[in-house]
Amino acid sequence: MATRSFIGVQKPDGSIEAVYCHYDGYPKGVGHTLHTYHNSLIAAASILELGDLSYLAEKLAPEPGQDHKFGNAVEGVTVAYGRDRGEKGTEAKTFQSIDKFMFYCSSSWAEYVYLFRDGAWYYSDVFYSNSKTTGDWNPCFTVAEFA
Repeated sequence: MATRSFIGVQKPDGSIEAVYCHYDGYPKGVGHTLHTYHNSLIAAASILELGDLSYLAEKLAPEPGQDHKFGNAVEGVTVAYGRDRGEKGTEAKTFQSIDKFMFYCSSSWAEYVYLFRDGAWYYSDVFYSNSKTTGDWNPCFTVAEFA
């Protein structure tokens, strides 16, 4: 069973650009991977460039010459719907505010959301947040310490 999540970057104007991630969206999965392997704005932007993901891993791309695709993925390499499955319409989506982003995530059955903002990754539980419109944000390093 999948634990759905969204991974996004909050921009200075408050808008959010985000992608969907189908598997391992819980904090000890995606949260740990983001904090440990993709903990910079450049890395976050690279994730967004991939579009929607089947799975987030330590590496975002295979080594040159490696045959990497859905159904034959290289271990430790992210699987993206567009690049690795040939699907269309998987580009990152932009939301004008945090409340629009959280509403979209909850209506998409996502359980967790991740945001890169203020130089670090944060996460919020979509369904059990005290604030359904803005989220209860926790730093990802708190889960990385216990992974």
